Amino acid sequence: MLKKIFNYYGYSFSKIKKSNLINDIIKLRLFKNKCDTLIDVGANYGEFSYELLNNFKEVFLIEPNPYLIKKLEDKFKNRKEVKIYNFGINNKNSTKKFYISADTGSTLSSIKKQNKILKENLKKTNIVSTQNINFLRLDDFIKKNLRQQSSIFLKTDTQGNDLEVLKSLGKYLNKIKYIKSEMSVIPLYQNQSSHWKILQFMKENNFEPIFFENGLRTKDGKMIEYDIFFEKKN
Repeated sequence: MLKKIFNYYGYSFSKIKKSNLINDIIKLRLFKNKCDTLIDVGANYGEFSYELLNNFKEVFLIEPNPYLIKKLEDKFKNRKEVKIYNFGINNKNSTKKFYISADTGSTLSSIKKQNKILKENLKKTNIVSTQNINFLRLDDFIKKNLRQQSSIFLKTDTQGNDLEVLKSLGKYLNKIKYIKSEMSVIPLYQNQSSHWKILQFMKENNFEPIFFENGLRTKDGKMIEYDIFFEKKN
């Protein structure tokens, strides 16, 4: 599957001798080509941002799950450059139902309802709470909170809502230097966009894939999802 995706972008695909993690590649690119601001949409416990804190001047953690906000505040209480927000990102400003799952960290929680395949391949998928959550467009958030000259690294992990997050950038998509996103090969949620559709969106907006990292697979070995790291072409 990853070879097919590389070919789609016009790249050849070959194994590298040294095994790397996606965060190692991100740190390497940030060392070569620095970025001012990290926006972490779907921050969860903040593990991704915590590992990369020293690479940015300011970090914005956006997490819709109200039960995770106190944990984020405790984790980053000594970091003045980190700001935490309890709302979601969508392509329309609105109040939406947010389905909170029973898995550790509520990582399967989403604005979208689950598909059957999620329940068949993962544990503790049941919904334990439904909250009415405010959702904002990302361009509105950026306009209000970021300096005009900021270059932006966007990480989005929103369980099926990632294309909506990307589209909500509007004209600020041009300010994005890097994007890390979770991509579903098999849709785990209802009305979830195909990963091919997201790849096409990225291609049309002049982003190239830098690194792929394998994610979940079905019990019979099929790929469910993967993580991908993009960089804006000059």
